[in-house]
Amino acid sequence: MDAHLNPISFGASATLGRAIAHKAQMLIWPRHKRLTDSEGRYGSLHVKCAVADRKHLFISSANLTEYALTLNMEMGLLVHSQELATHVLEHIKCLIQQGTLMQY
Repeated sequence: MDAHLNPISFGASATLGRAIAHKAQMLIWPRHKRLTDSEGRYGSLHVKCAVADRKHLFISSANLTEYALTLNMEMGLLVHSQELATHVLEHIKCLIQQGTLMQY
């Protein structure tokens, strides 16, 4: 994958930790699909959330990296709601179907 399309430049296992990387579905927002302003600046995928078992939703200020999850002081919200978790998953599926997001 091209370096400009790959924000996790040193690998998913190194970023998330091997155990999480093997279980996670990671998505990218290809640069050619991003909005740009009149100066050519483009948006970035800054979403930091995780859905587990379609029942639990984690929304955080933290980058979801091993360092952020083990060493840094970060803040996040864990929501136990199948309804909200499903809503987030459906939104992500829609973005994938539209071609806005792609598998990493």
